[in-house]
Amino acid sequence: MTGEKSKSNDPRTDTLTLTKEAQQFLKTQKEIENTQKSKKDEHKDDLQRFLESLNQENDDDKSSSFLDIAKCMKIARRIQNGDKVPLKDIKFLAKKEPKLYMMAMTFKRNDNPKPKKYKTVLDKNDTKSDDTSMLSQTESASGGMSAEMLTEGLGEE
Repeated sequence: MTGEKSKSNDPRTDTLTLTKEAQQFLKTQKEIENTQKSKKDEHKDDLQRFLESLNQENDDDKSSSFLDIAKCMKIARRIQNGDKVPLKDIKFLAKKEPKLYMMAMTFKRNDNPKPKKYKTVLDKNDTKSDDTSMLSQTESASGGMSAEMLTEGLGEE
């Protein structure tokens, strides 16, 4: 019974003695962990800032630009499939995303036996832009070709 009392009053402890090399190794490992952790925190901060910028209510322009890009992607996909797309949608795509427009026209399927005829994707707010500015941007994006030449046979309004 005396052995039990001594165990409860004086708990055993272990000691670990590290060499200088082992201490240095542990120190470098800790520094590496801290730098990796700080890099992850930086990425989290960047992500957090991006999400905050998306959630800001004052930035209507940013949210509308995201919607414009989504609309442009939809229009480009329809053009690539060889479907009939309204002319104002094509002009909108040429104005907002000239490179995407040129890619869609380049990869357009001409062998679509039954092309779908789509209604416009645009809202009333999207069509308020000047037609003249759209035409001039279309001409500059296409290297001087007119909008009629570029959109020939693609759709009806």
